Amino acid sequence: MKPALALLSILCALSCGNAKTNEDKGKAPEVSMKEPSTDWASAPLQKISDIVDGVKFSVKLPDHLKREEKANDGTFPGYVTWNGPNPFLDPTFTAQIPDFPPKDIAAAESSALRLGDPKEVLGKGELAGGGFFVSVAETTKKYLKVEAWRPSASTGKVVRFSIGTRSSEPIADLDKLRLWMESIVLSFEVP
Repeated sequence: MKPALALLSILCALSCGNAKTNEDKGKAPEVSMKEPSTDWASAPLQKISDIVDGVKFSVKLPDHLKREEKANDGTFPGYVTWNGPNPFLDPTFTAQIPDFPPKDIAAAESSALRLGDPKEVLGKGELAGGGFFVSVAETTKKYLKVEAWRPSASTGKVVRFSIGTRSSEPIADLDKLRLWMESIVLSFEVP
């Protein structure tokens, strides 16, 4: 009887120690509240093609993002968005057809500066083939956003592509991250 009890104790210790409970199986991996999930400014990009509210577009994005789509419901414009593993500190990438897009770069700049905490424009420019972009950061350097607007020749709609990220501390290598984000909006195309 003792050998059977000893064998049962050993088997239980081996299997129970590695077993996952039902609570463990449903848990999302823990994310850091201090650091993004990767060095985004060095993340390689690959071209993807997608559709937002019936308008085709393409853009270069990192390959390890989670995609989410919401159709226009009549009260809020539809969107396609991609998020990294850390929803708190990773950038969010979003394509959307705004109801009232800015008419020019000056209007886009004005709109970006008036909402929320004090911001400064870090970059802006025209996009080859039509459209423009604006890069802004909060003066605290804890928030960075790059937005681009491109008209669709086939539908007449304007598609906005935005990338935003927030941190509890000033963003390390903010200029490097901004240039990487701007390279993404420069790859943004709407046929």
